[in-house]
Amino acid sequence: NTQGGSHWQGVSKAHRMEASLKHFRFVLCRLNPESSPTPDGADAPARRGADAEMKRRFLVQEGQPALDLIEEASLLLRQLPVEAWCAYLAGSLPFLAALLYFWADMSLGAASEDRLGLSALLLALLFTAAKLSQSRLAEHLAARARGAAPPPWGVRGTLRTTAIHLALQPWGLLLIPLALVATAPAGWVIAFFQTATVRAADPGASPRDVARRAWQGARRWQLQHHAVFSILSGLGFFLFLNLLALCFLIPFLLHTFLGIESTLTRSPWSTLNSTLLATLTGITLLMMDPLCKGVFVLREFQGDALHTGEDLRVALRRRRTQPALSGLLLLLLLLPVAQSPCTAADPPPHPGSERP
Repeated sequence: NTQGGSHWQGVSKAHRMEASLKHFRFVLCRLNPESSPTPDGADAPARRGADAEMKRRFLVQEGQPALDLIEEASLLLRQLPVEAWCAYLAGSLPFLAALLYFWADMSLGAASEDRLGLSALLLALLFTAAKLSQSRLAEHLAARARGAAPPPWGVRGTLRTTAIHLALQPWGLLLIPLALVATAPAGWVIAFFQTATVRAADPGASPRDVARRAWQGARRWQLQHHAVFSILSGLGFFLFLNLLALCFLIPFLLHTFLGIESTLTRSPWSTLNSTLLATLTGITLLMMDPLCKGVFVLREFQGDALHTGEDLRVALRRRRTQPALSGLLLLLLLLPVAQSPCTAADPPPHPGSERP
């Protein structure tokens, strides 16, 4: 029994070692495709099939690599029309301005407690409008990922989406700071509320349905969304540092080139106050939020495609349109050549027609 147990233990170790080597080779080929060996011989199709199957299983179990997902989300953002950005900024900028004013007023205002109730109500309404604009941006991104037009918003759909946000998103104001302090559950909590924002505009969805889908999305591909959260946090931190350095540099540049003296040039450390730090934090979140929405839109699209095959249909539609676009481009390139007149050489003059 001892020998049999050691035999099976050795076999399982060998299988684990082989699986680890295959996974390492797959990751190496993904990082450097030129270094991947080309299989030769009679077993080349079998090796290619095994590699394709291993890649498919890896993508189903672990999801798309985080950097590839962020890059694809940035491509989607560059394809958005102007009206999508205008609708997003129309909902997000007033909330950011009202939040910063509320912060400064409650910190420095003389009679701020008299305006607390009305200011908080206005801030809650603007928060709901900002969430609606984020859901609309997510619908535009999802439509771009599917290769379709975004559905129009009616009064009933807007009211339903508003009710979903009012039921779920206020909990994020409490749970997200607590999760960031605890550090460990921050990835799941942020993924839940980001997915809830993306899923809030689903047709016919209720708050319970959105919460269930958001929890499923937060549990799917956990290593992927933790890696995305780490990368986006690092990008946001360096963006915040760049904005802070810009606030330090602008007064000194004005003083050097224009001779403008200000309080900031006399006391540079006076810029490090709570109002400025809150303003820079809000601007950083506003600039990083569309990229975050694009990432979670792609996560939900790829997660649904595991059951519906929507990504294959989108790829087939794109492959069908590519030859037509190539032919149209070739026709446009050859059109000036076809329209240009063919000039022949002038015939020599007749001897009798020469002037004396």
